[in-house]
Amino acid sequence: GLKLINELVDMAGGILWGCWEEELFTKIHPPLLIYKYSSLLEKIKENRKMEDSLRLQIDDFRRDNLKLIEAMKVEIKEREQLGFDLDDAQNKILRLQDIIDQYDEASLR
Repeated sequence: GLKLINELVDMAGGILWGCWEEELFTKIHPPLLIYKYSSLLEKIKENRKMEDSLRLQIDDFRRDNLKLIEAMKVEIKEREQLGFDLDDAQNKILRLQDIIDQYDEASLR
C-alpha cells in the first residue's frame, strides 16, 4: 500500500512540476489541484496513522515476548533447582541404603 502511495506522490509531483514548467498553473484553477491532491494527502496521513498503530502493536508484542522469555527462564531455573533437590534426595537415599546394607552385612556376620 505504501509503495503505491509513494508512486502516486511521485506521479503527482511530476504532474505538478510539468504543469509549472508549461505554465499551466495560470490555466488550471488552483483550488481544483488542491482538492485533487488533498485527498491523496489524507490517504497518506491515514496510512501513517495506521503504520504508527502497527508499530505500537509490534512494540507491545515485543514487550509481551520479553516477559514470556523471562518467565520461561525463571521456570527453567526453578525446574533445575528442583532437579538438583531431587538429585540430592536420591543421593541421600542411596547413602542411607548403603548404611542399611552395611548394617545388614554386619548383622549377618
